[in-house]
Amino acid sequence: MPKFYSFVVLAAMTFTAIPSNATTIKATTPYTSRERETTKGDPDYNCSVAVTHCAEYNKNIITIKAGADVASVKASWGASLYSSPSTSETMANTLKQSGTELIQLNNKENVTLTSGETPVNKMHSLIWIALDADNNIVNSGRSIYYTLIDDADNWKEIGSGSMTEVLMCSFFSDEKVEEIPIRFQEHKSKPGYYRIVEPYSQASDTWKKFALNHSTDNHGHYLYINATDADKVYIEPSVLGLNIDNYGNAAIKSLAYSYVTLNQTASAVKLNLFGKLADGVITFGKHATNYTTGKPRPVFQMQFSGAYSGDFINTSYIQDLVIKLPATEKSAVSELNSESAPEEYYNLQGVKVANPENGIFIRRQGSKTTKITL
Repeated sequence: MPKFYSFVVLAAMTFTAIPSNATTIKATTPYTSRERETTKGDPDYNCSVAVTHCAEYNKNIITIKAGADVASVKASWGASLYSSPSTSETMANTLKQSGTELIQLNNKENVTLTSGETPVNKMHSLIWIALDADNNIVNSGRSIYYTLIDDADNWKEIGSGSMTEVLMCSFFSDEKVEEIPIRFQEHKSKPGYYRIVEPYSQASDTWKKFALNHSTDNHGHYLYINATDADKVYIEPSVLGLNIDNYGNAAIKSLAYSYVTLNQTASAVKLNLFGKLADGVITFGKHATNYTTGKPRPVFQMQFSGAYSGDFINTSYIQDLVIKLPATEKSAVSELNSESAPEEYYNLQGVKVANPENGIFIRRQGSKTTKITL
């Protein structure tokens, strides 16, 4: 008979070659499960590790279901997207040597580990291996999950806008594109860093029936948009607040985000992975272009907690994703773009002057013009 274990983990986010002890987890449904066919007399090395896809604050429970011949499970977790031990021999062997032992099946239950604090609003990976009595790796897997803390004091309301819903309807091809009213917030200390509050709370019943909210999930859900550079806009890993039948919780990130975090922004530009912000409208093309083959390639990756082994899958859209900022923000963006635009000088006859001095000139910066005396 399989054995069940669950425990609370509180952890820190400091990393060496692999992530050290980190965050929390809370669930009853395994999102990582490696079931193997066995015949009578074969060892039972089946193992599954359950985590909460969308964790409340930094409190989580890991639930393990282990076959009778699994002697222990080791794991490590942290705020990044780590390779699965099932595809990385190096990662598996590192876990074997230095991973946190979650269970020794005969003598540990309800283990509590405490080590520091967890960063807020981050995507995390939990990677694990199962060992037999001879310390051989017999199973492994990875779970992707998110910690969400509503740091409301860091955000300001900027009004309502809209989003062309292509995120889900491109994936579920029977559904129609619709324009969804959305509520915008902007980070107080990072102009151009936005989040959409509960993105599907005002959608049609097609998606609204799957929408989670504070009352059903005890925390908010936000689509994070980094538009601090109007020419390099991308969506950070975000839980959409949808729990879809047979798929589970939905999350999304721009492929550009992965390039940025790996310091490969120039490659993302070449691949046309970024969105653009102009005149208060953010536009992501429905696909990028592979500059080697010239063929279309996805701009976004979707993740579902209960499907595709919980891994990210590349997604191309049926049309552009268009997000309209509030009208007041459109003016603010135009002003910000003007302030960052290069200055140009003209004399009173309208002739451009490279090095103006000793006279009256017109200075143009973006959409702003000013008469100045030098």
